[in-house]
Parts: sequence; structure tokens; C-alpha cells
Amino acid sequence: MILHILNQAPQSGQAAAQALAAMAPEDHLILIEEAVFAVLDAQWQGWHVASERIHVLEDDVASRGLVDITGRQQPELLSVEAFVTLTAEVSQTVSWY
Repeated sequence: MILHILNQAPQSGQAAAQALAAMAPEDHLILIEEAVFAVLDAQWQGWHVASERIHVLEDDVASRGLVDITGRQQPELLSVEAFVTLTAEVSQTVSWY
């Protein structure tokens, strides 16, 4: 299992689409930094392709004032500690930026 880490907003380039295309069925994707703005876009392909395997870094959502908005997509919010645990459990991580 690979953990794909995306730090760019899906609308800002090709990184999000490339990450989704590279994901195997057992892989997971975590949205960090500017990528958390994906929670504002109900039409983003990630929600349709792999929503159950997409996580969002809780601290980044909170720091951008998006806590009350995330209910639209209902992604799994991960604490920093849970993110570290997840990275230790996977065989590889790939960063997309």
C-alpha cells in the first residue's frame, strides 16, 4: 500500500489528477497544506474516484477556516499523530506537488 501525499489544490495544476491516476485500489491519498481546499469542490474527481481512501490533515483544515465546510465531502480528518502512524504503516509514500 502506498500513501500519496498531495499538497497542492486540485485546481492549481495536474498534481491531483496525476496522483489519482497513479493510485492502486489499496492506496490512500492524504490532502495537506493547500490541497485541503478540495473540500470546497464537490465536483472534484477525487470524491468520485476514491472518496473512501482520501484523508485530510485536520490541522490544515482548521488553519484555513474550513472546519465547518468539510461536511460537504465528509472526508476522514486525520490528526498529525494519525498521519505519522499512517506513514509508518504503509510500504511507501509519494509526494505530489
